[in-house]
Amino acid sequence: MKIRAMATLSAATAALAIGLGFAVPTAANAATKSAAHTGTYAAAKPAVVTPDSGTSCTSGDLCVYYLQNFGGPVYGFLSNDANWTNNYFSNGATVNDNDESWWNNGTSCAGCSAVSVYKNINYGGGVDICLRLGQYVAVKTSVQDQGSSDSWHSSC
Repeated sequence: MKIRAMATLSAATAALAIGLGFAVPTAANAATKSAAHTGTYAAAKPAVVTPDSGTSCTSGDLCVYYLQNFGGPVYGFLSNDANWTNNYFSNGATVNDNDESWWNNGTSCAGCSAVSVYKNINYGGGVDICLRLGQYVAVKTSVQDQGSSDSWHSSC
């Protein structure tokens, strides 16, 4: 099992989150790359994490992140990809079955306003997640680490 610390928030973002009454993740409650989240937070409200708060994601792409909350390396898909086993994050890990957060940072065009991530290569095994333009998911444990292909289409 691979264990990695969650990306830390910038001081400004942390101050804003605290000012709004949100908890800020610390090294003591770092996320692990497993289906069960074992960390705890100091307050009942989770930290506000959005993909555009300091993450790297090219406009037009489905951005797939190695860790929850848009942490770790990111891989961008500009078009359909039937087989994620030949795509690699900057840390050397294959994108296939190593996806923990997602962002549809696509641009509006005919037939490409939504993107689906599939459990198996060649768009098989059913849809893990479908995102419309601008939608993102920081944590969704039921589909984490299961993506193997993606396709763009007109709607979810």
